[in-house]
Amino acid sequence: MTNLTSLISHLILKDSSKRMKILDLGSGLVNKKMEELLKKYRNSFNYTAVDMKTPYSIFSLETNDNIKSLEKVTTGDWITKINNSFRYFEDINVKAINETEFNEMFHLEFGKDAFEYCKENEFKEKYDIVIISNLLHFLDLKIAEELTSLCISMLNENGIIYICVFNSEQTSYKVRNPYSRLKFDSLKKGLQVIEEIYNAPLHHELLGKKISDYNSG
Repeated sequence: MTNLTSLISHLILKDSSKRMKILDLGSGLVNKKMEELLKKYRNSFNYTAVDMKTPYSIFSLETNDNIKSLEKVTTGDWITKINNSFRYFEDINVKAINETEFNEMFHLEFGKDAFEYCKENEFKEKYDIVIISNLLHFLDLKIAEELTSLCISMLNENGIIYICVFNSEQTSYKVRNPYSRLKFDSLKKGLQVIEEIYNAPLHHELLGKKISDYNSG
């Protein structure tokens, strides 16, 4: 249920000419996601990634390349990384991406707080897919619930949201706010559940869509 292709398969767009808008909060490493989108949905999406890690932190984990400046990772660096990765897949016919295409398809918001980003964009943007994966368990419960509510309100009609959190059974990772089943259920306000998985080895997972008259306020 966690990869982008399987999420997109849940979404049926009535207007095939419409670009699918995706918001990925706590996105972490994005290179594989961007490659997947380019291979399957090129020029039919806008993907926004938001993460507290700096651009250099994200990029340096994605590549062994030596970036001279720790302060700036350019669009060209990402384009080179993506295009180089496609050269290793001779059986996949994917054209090199240029800067114009990259800027139309990808919006990378690194070094930014997810809650603040959503507050700033709540009335500006609507999305077909919102992903909140491995983020909420690092937040206080009240903030996590407010962020989830904001994200639900930012969904388009028929849009879907995917949520993944560490459960309270796991002991491998130290997180601020592991989720019991009851606590996880508190995130469902305003959602019609499509699919959910409780007590997976480490995670609770949820896929849902906004109840039509839901308002975060």
